[in-house]
Amino acid sequence: MPAPVLEVVDLSVSFRLFEGLARVLDKVSFSLEAGGRVAIVGESGCGKSLTARAIVGLLDPLHTEISGKILLNGVDLTKLSQAELRKVRGRQISMIFQDPTAALNPVFRIGTQMVEIILATGAASNRKQALKRAAEQLRAVNIRDPMRVLRAYPFELSGGIAQRVLIVMGTIPRPQVVIADEPGASLDVSVQNLALALLDQIGTETGSAILMITHNLGVVRKFAKRVIVMYAGTVVEMGQTDELLTNPLHPYTRALLAAVPRLHGDRLPTPIDGVVPSYVAAPLGCRFATRCPIVIDRCHATRPELDPAGAPHRAACIRTVKPSEFSATVRRP
Repeated sequence: MPAPVLEVVDLSVSFRLFEGLARVLDKVSFSLEAGGRVAIVGESGCGKSLTARAIVGLLDPLHTEISGKILLNGVDLTKLSQAELRKVRGRQISMIFQDPTAALNPVFRIGTQMVEIILATGAASNRKQALKRAAEQLRAVNIRDPMRVLRAYPFELSGGIAQRVLIVMGTIPRPQVVIADEPGASLDVSVQNLALALLDQIGTETGSAILMITHNLGVVRKFAKRVIVMYAGTVVEMGQTDELLTNPLHPYTRALLAAVPRLHGDRLPTPIDGVVPSYVAAPLGCRFATRCPIVIDRCHATRPELDPAGAPHRAACIRTVKPSEFSATVRRP
Protein backbone atom coordinates (compact mmCIF):
# COMPACT_ATOMS: atom_id res chain seq x y z
CA MET A 1 0.00 0.00 0.00
CA PRO A 2 1.43 3.47 -0.90
CA ALA A 3 2.75 5.63 1.92
CA PRO A 4 0.06 7.89 3.42
CA VAL A 5 0.15 11.54 2.42
CA LEU A 6 -2.36 12.43 5.15
CA GLU A 7 -2.56 10.81 8.59
CA VAL A 8 -5.13 11.74 11.23
CA VAL A 9 -4.12 10.34 14.62
CA ASP A 10 -6.43 10.44 17.67
CA LEU A 11 -8.04 13.70 16.55
CA SER A 12 -10.37 15.10 19.22
CA VAL A 13 -12.29 18.37 19.00
CA SER A 14 -14.32 19.96 21.79
CA PHE A 15 -16.46 23.12 21.72
CA ARG A 16 -16.92 25.41 24.71
CA LEU A 17 -20.69 25.84 25.03
CA PHE A 18 -22.91 27.42 27.67
CA GLU A 19 -24.08 23.94 28.70
CA GLY A 20 -20.48 22.75 29.08
CA LEU A 21 -17.68 21.24 27.02
CA ALA A 22 -19.01 19.30 23.99
CA ARG A 23 -16.55 16.63 22.77
CA VAL A 24 -17.70 16.47 19.16
CA LEU A 25 -14.81 14.40 17.77
CA ASP A 26 -13.36 11.65 19.92
CA LYS A 27 -10.02 10.09 18.89
CA VAL A 28 -10.67 9.93 15.15
CA SER A 29 -7.88 8.16 13.26
CA PHE A 30 -7.43 7.28 9.58
CA SER A 31 -4.99 7.74 6.71
CA LEU A 32 -5.12 8.68 3.04
CA GLU A 33 -2.51 7.46 0.60
CA ALA A 34 -1.28 9.38 -2.45
CA GLY A 35 -3.85 9.13 -5.25
CA GLY A 36 -6.35 7.40 -2.95
CA ARG A 37 -10.13 7.73 -2.92
CA VAL A 38 -11.59 7.57 0.60
CA ALA A 39 -15.13 8.41 1.71
CA ILE A 40 -16.41 9.32 5.18
CA VAL A 41 -20.09 8.46 5.67
CA GLY A 42 -22.62 8.84 8.45
CA GLU A 43 -25.75 10.71 9.49
CA SER A 44 -25.91 14.50 9.61
CA GLY A 45 -24.32 15.73 12.83
CA CYS A 46 -21.89 12.82 13.18
CA GLY A 47 -18.74 14.91 12.68
CA LYS A 48 -17.92 14.37 9.00
CA SER A 49 -17.68 18.02 7.94
CA LEU A 50 -16.13 18.98 11.28
CA THR A 51 -13.35 16.48 10.63
CA ALA A 52 -12.71 18.09 7.24
CA ARG A 53 -12.65 21.61 8.70
CA ALA A 54 -10.30 20.52 11.47
CA ILE A 55 -7.89 19.04 8.92
CA VAL A 56 -7.62 22.29 6.94
CA GLY A 57 -7.55 24.45 10.08
CA LEU A 58 -10.87 26.25 9.71
CA LEU A 59 -12.01 25.95 13.35
CA ASP A 60 -11.95 28.99 15.63
CA PRO A 61 -9.11 28.38 18.13
CA LEU A 62 -10.76 30.70 20.68
CA HIS A 63 -13.78 28.44 21.12
CA THR A 64 -12.39 24.98 20.40
CA GLU A 65 -9.97 22.55 21.98
CA ILE A 66 -8.09 20.32 19.55
CA SER A 67 -5.83 17.39 20.43
CA GLY A 68 -4.19 14.66 18.39
CA LYS A 69 -2.17 14.91 15.19
CA ILE A 70 -2.93 15.83 11.58
CA LEU A 71 0.14 14.85 9.57
CA LEU A 72 0.54 16.08 5.99
CA ASN A 73 3.71 14.50 4.59
CA GLY A 74 4.86 14.09 8.17
CA VAL A 75 4.23 17.73 9.17
CA ASP A 76 1.73 18.18 12.02
CA LEU A 77 -0.76 20.81 10.85
CA THR A 78 -2.05 21.34 14.40
CA LYS A 79 1.34 22.82 15.34
CA LEU A 80 1.41 25.41 12.53
CA SER A 81 0.51 29.07 12.95
CA GLN A 82 -2.28 30.65 10.89
CA ALA A 83 0.34 32.25 8.61
CA GLU A 84 1.98 28.86 8.04
CA LEU A 85 -1.40 27.19 7.44
CA ARG A 86 -2.24 29.76 4.74
CA LYS A 87 0.85 28.61 2.85
CA VAL A 88 -0.34 24.99 3.03
CA ARG A 89 -4.01 25.56 2.11
CA GLY A 90 -4.57 25.50 -1.64
CA ARG A 91 -0.98 24.56 -2.47
CA GLN A 92 -0.83 21.21 -0.64
CA ILE A 93 -4.36 20.66 0.63
CA SER A 94 -7.64 22.18 -0.53
CA MET A 95 -11.34 21.87 0.25
CA ILE A 96 -14.41 21.89 -1.99
CA PHE A 97 -17.40 23.04 0.04
CA GLN A 98 -20.91 21.64 -0.01
CA ASP A 99 -22.94 24.63 -1.28
CA PRO A 100 -21.32 26.42 -4.25
CA THR A 101 -23.54 29.49 -3.95
CA ALA A 102 -22.54 29.90 -0.29
CA ALA A 103 -18.84 29.13 -0.86
CA LEU A 104 -18.45 31.72 -3.65
CA ASN A 105 -18.36 35.41 -2.68
CA PRO A 106 -21.55 36.98 -4.07
CA VAL A 107 -20.07 40.48 -4.54
CA PHE A 108 -17.10 39.49 -6.73
CA ARG A 109 -17.08 38.12 -10.27
CA ILE A 110 -16.00 34.51 -10.79
CA GLY A 111 -12.90 35.66 -12.67
CA THR A 112 -11.76 37.85 -9.79
CA GLN A 113 -12.12 35.01 -7.31
CA MET A 114 -10.37 32.44 -9.51
CA VAL A 115 -7.49 34.79 -10.29
CA GLU A 116 -6.95 35.48 -6.58
CA ILE A 117 -6.81 31.74 -5.87
CA ILE A 118 -4.39 31.09 -8.71
CA LEU A 119 -2.07 33.94 -7.69
CA ALA A 120 -2.22 33.10 -3.98
CA THR A 121 -1.20 29.49 -4.60
CA GLY A 122 1.54 30.35 -7.10
CA ALA A 123 -0.12 28.64 -10.08
CA ALA A 124 0.58 31.78 -12.19
CA SER A 125 2.92 34.76 -11.84
CA ASN A 126 0.63 37.60 -12.97
CA ARG A 127 -3.06 38.37 -13.44
CA LYS A 128 -2.99 37.96 -17.21
CA GLN A 129 -1.53 34.47 -16.94
CA ALA A 130 -3.93 33.62 -14.11
CA LEU A 131 -6.97 34.68 -16.16
CA LYS A 132 -5.77 32.61 -19.12
CA ARG A 133 -5.18 29.61 -16.84
CA ALA A 134 -8.67 30.00 -15.34
CA ALA A 135 -10.30 30.06 -18.79
CA GLU A 136 -8.34 26.97 -19.88
CA GLN A 137 -9.38 25.01 -16.79
CA LEU A 138 -13.04 25.97 -17.15
CA ARG A 139 -12.98 24.87 -20.78
CA ALA A 140 -11.40 21.58 -19.67
CA VAL A 141 -14.44 20.85 -17.48
CA ASN A 142 -16.88 21.25 -20.39
CA ILE A 143 -17.77 24.91 -19.84
CA ARG A 144 -18.12 26.05 -23.45
CA ASP A 145 -18.04 29.80 -22.83
CA PRO A 146 -15.48 30.28 -20.03
CA MET A 147 -15.15 34.04 -20.53
CA ARG A 148 -18.87 34.52 -19.88
CA VAL A 149 -18.55 32.53 -16.67
CA LEU A 150 -15.49 34.49 -15.59
CA ARG A 151 -17.39 37.76 -16.08
CA ALA A 152 -20.44 36.49 -14.19
CA TYR A 153 -21.37 36.82 -10.53
CA PRO A 154 -22.13 33.59 -8.62
CA PHE A 155 -25.91 34.21 -8.58
CA GLU A 156 -25.88 34.31 -12.40
CA LEU A 157 -24.68 30.70 -12.65
CA SER A 158 -26.62 27.45 -12.44
CA GLY A 159 -25.84 25.04 -9.61
CA GLY A 160 -23.98 22.68 -11.93
CA ILE A 161 -21.76 25.40 -13.40
CA ALA A 162 -21.06 26.87 -9.94
CA GLN A 163 -20.09 23.42 -8.65
CA ARG A 164 -17.69 22.93 -11.55
CA VAL A 165 -16.16 26.33 -10.80
CA LEU A 166 -15.59 25.23 -7.19
CA ILE A 167 -14.00 21.96 -8.31
CA VAL A 168 -11.63 23.84 -10.60
CA MET A 169 -10.76 26.33 -7.85
CA GLY A 170 -10.02 23.47 -5.46
CA THR A 171 -7.84 21.50 -7.89
CA ILE A 172 -6.16 24.08 -10.13
CA PRO A 173 -3.07 24.39 -7.87
CA ARG A 174 -2.70 20.57 -8.08
CA PRO A 175 -2.77 19.97 -4.30
CA GLN A 176 -1.72 16.63 -2.87
CA VAL A 177 -5.00 16.27 -0.96
CA VAL A 178 -8.49 17.45 -1.96
CA ILE A 179 -11.31 17.29 0.59
CA ALA A 180 -14.74 17.31 -1.07
CA ASP A 181 -17.61 17.99 1.35
CA GLU A 182 -20.84 16.74 -0.29
CA PRO A 183 -19.85 18.27 -3.67
CA GLY A 184 -23.07 17.17 -5.36
CA ALA A 185 -25.60 17.31 -2.53
CA SER A 186 -27.44 20.37 -3.88
CA LEU A 187 -27.46 19.16 -7.50
CA ASP A 188 -29.84 16.92 -9.41
CA VAL A 189 -28.69 13.35 -10.06
CA SER A 190 -27.39 13.85 -13.61
CA VAL A 191 -25.38 16.97 -12.72
CA GLN A 192 -24.15 15.27 -9.55
CA ASN A 193 -22.80 12.34 -11.57
CA LEU A 194 -21.05 14.80 -13.89
CA ALA A 195 -19.49 16.63 -10.93
CA LEU A 196 -18.23 13.37 -9.39
CA ALA A 197 -16.83 12.12 -12.69
CA LEU A 198 -15.12 15.48 -13.17
CA LEU A 199 -13.62 15.38 -9.68
CA ASP A 200 -12.31 11.86 -10.24
CA GLN A 201 -10.89 12.80 -13.64
CA ILE A 202 -9.07 15.86 -12.30
CA GLY A 203 -7.81 13.89 -9.32
CA THR A 204 -6.40 11.23 -11.65
CA GLU A 205 -4.74 13.82 -13.89
CA THR A 206 -3.18 15.73 -10.99
CA GLY A 207 -2.41 12.71 -8.82
CA SER A 208 -4.34 14.23 -5.91
CA ALA A 209 -5.71 12.08 -3.09
CA ILE A 210 -9.42 12.77 -2.53
CA LEU A 211 -11.30 12.56 0.76
CA MET A 212 -15.05 12.55 0.06
CA ILE A 213 -17.53 13.58 2.77
CA THR A 214 -21.01 12.23 2.01
CA HIS A 215 -24.10 10.49 3.36
CA ASN A 216 -24.97 9.01 -0.06
CA LEU A 217 -23.94 5.35 -0.13
CA GLY A 218 -24.53 5.23 -3.89
CA VAL A 219 -21.85 7.87 -4.34
CA VAL A 220 -19.56 5.89 -2.03
CA ARG A 221 -19.94 2.67 -4.02
CA LYS A 222 -19.19 4.46 -7.28
CA PHE A 223 -16.37 6.75 -6.18
CA ALA A 224 -14.45 5.48 -3.15
CA LYS A 225 -11.97 2.67 -2.74
CA ARG A 226 -12.11 2.76 1.07
CA VAL A 227 -14.86 3.83 3.46
CA ILE A 228 -14.80 5.30 6.97
CA VAL A 229 -18.10 5.13 8.88
CA MET A 230 -18.56 7.78 11.59
CA TYR A 231 -21.17 7.95 14.32
CA ALA A 232 -21.45 10.67 17.00
CA GLY A 233 -17.90 11.88 16.45
CA THR A 234 -16.25 8.45 16.47
CA VAL A 235 -15.06 6.04 13.78
CA VAL A 236 -17.13 2.86 14.12
CA GLU A 237 -15.99 0.95 11.02
CA MET A 238 -13.53 1.21 8.14
CA GLY A 239 -12.55 -1.00 5.24
CA GLN A 240 -12.44 -1.52 1.50
CA THR A 241 -15.66 -0.31 -0.14
CA ASP A 242 -16.89 -3.59 -1.61
CA GLU A 243 -16.09 -5.55 1.54
CA LEU A 244 -17.66 -3.04 3.91
CA LEU A 245 -20.88 -2.60 1.91
CA THR A 246 -21.42 -6.32 1.35
CA ASN A 247 -20.16 -7.55 4.73
CA PRO A 248 -20.79 -4.76 7.28
CA LEU A 249 -19.58 -5.60 10.78
CA HIS A 250 -20.99 -2.77 12.89
CA PRO A 251 -24.72 -2.51 13.73
CA TYR A 252 -24.71 1.16 12.73
CA THR A 253 -23.31 0.39 9.27
CA ARG A 254 -25.96 -2.30 8.82
CA ALA A 255 -28.63 0.18 9.93
CA LEU A 256 -27.40 2.75 7.39
CA LEU A 257 -27.60 0.18 4.60
CA ALA A 258 -31.07 -0.93 5.71
CA ALA A 259 -32.27 2.69 5.52
CA VAL A 260 -31.35 3.03 1.83
CA PRO A 261 -34.39 2.86 -0.52
CA ARG A 262 -34.28 0.01 -3.06
CA LEU A 263 -35.26 0.29 -6.72
CA HIS A 264 -36.13 -3.41 -6.89
CA GLY A 265 -38.08 -5.69 -4.58
CA ASP A 266 -40.79 -4.91 -2.07
CA ARG A 267 -38.62 -4.27 1.00
CA LEU A 268 -39.18 -0.81 2.42
CA PRO A 269 -36.28 1.18 3.92
CA THR A 270 -35.98 0.77 7.68
CA PRO A 271 -35.41 4.01 9.62
CA ILE A 272 -32.92 4.12 12.48
CA ASP A 273 -34.80 4.67 15.73
CA GLY A 274 -33.68 7.43 18.09
CA VAL A 275 -31.29 10.35 17.63
CA VAL A 276 -27.58 11.03 17.92
CA PRO A 277 -26.73 11.45 21.64
CA SER A 278 -25.79 14.80 23.15
CA TYR A 279 -22.13 15.70 22.81
CA VAL A 280 -22.18 17.56 26.13
CA ALA A 281 -23.27 14.44 28.03
CA ALA A 282 -21.89 11.72 25.73
CA PRO A 283 -22.40 8.09 26.83
CA LEU A 284 -19.51 6.50 28.72
CA GLY A 285 -19.61 3.37 26.61
CA CYS A 286 -20.51 2.88 22.96
CA ARG A 287 -22.18 6.02 21.60
CA PHE A 288 -24.52 3.90 19.46
CA ALA A 289 -25.72 1.83 22.44
CA THR A 290 -28.92 3.85 22.92
CA ARG A 291 -30.07 3.00 19.37
CA CYS A 292 -28.47 -0.41 18.83
CA PRO A 293 -30.78 -3.45 18.29
CA ILE A 294 -28.21 -5.91 19.72
CA VAL A 295 -27.13 -3.87 22.75
CA ILE A 296 -26.16 -5.59 26.02
CA ASP A 297 -25.39 -4.08 29.43
CA ARG A 298 -21.64 -4.13 28.80
CA CYS A 299 -22.10 -1.80 25.79
CA HIS A 300 -23.14 1.05 28.10
CA ALA A 301 -19.98 0.76 30.20
CA THR A 302 -17.25 -0.18 27.70
CA ARG A 303 -15.94 2.05 24.91
CA PRO A 304 -15.15 -0.34 22.02
CA GLU A 305 -11.94 -0.03 20.00
CA LEU A 306 -11.45 -0.64 16.29
CA ASP A 307 -10.61 -4.34 16.03
CA PRO A 308 -8.85 -6.33 14.84
CA ALA A 309 -5.95 -3.86 15.03
CA GLY A 310 -4.16 -3.39 11.72
CA ALA A 311 -6.70 -5.40 9.71
CA PRO A 312 -8.03 -3.93 6.41
CA HIS A 313 -11.62 -4.23 7.69
CA ARG A 314 -12.17 -3.11 11.29
CA ALA A 315 -15.17 -2.32 13.49
CA ALA A 316 -15.58 -0.76 16.94
CA CYS A 317 -18.14 -3.14 18.44
CA ILE A 318 -17.88 -5.70 21.22
CA ARG A 319 -20.66 -7.72 19.54
CA THR A 320 -19.28 -7.80 15.99
CA VAL A 321 -21.08 -10.56 14.09
CA LYS A 322 -21.42 -11.65 10.49
CA PRO A 323 -24.54 -10.49 8.58
CA SER A 324 -25.78 -14.11 8.42
CA GLU A 325 -25.75 -14.22 12.23
CA PHE A 326 -27.29 -10.77 12.70
CA SER A 327 -30.98 -11.76 12.63
CA ALA A 328 -30.41 -14.37 15.32
CA THR A 329 -28.82 -11.86 17.71
CA VAL A 330 -31.15 -8.90 17.25
CA ARG A 331 -32.95 -7.83 20.40
CA ARG A 332 -36.41 -6.69 19.35
CA PRO A 333 -38.34 -4.16 21.44
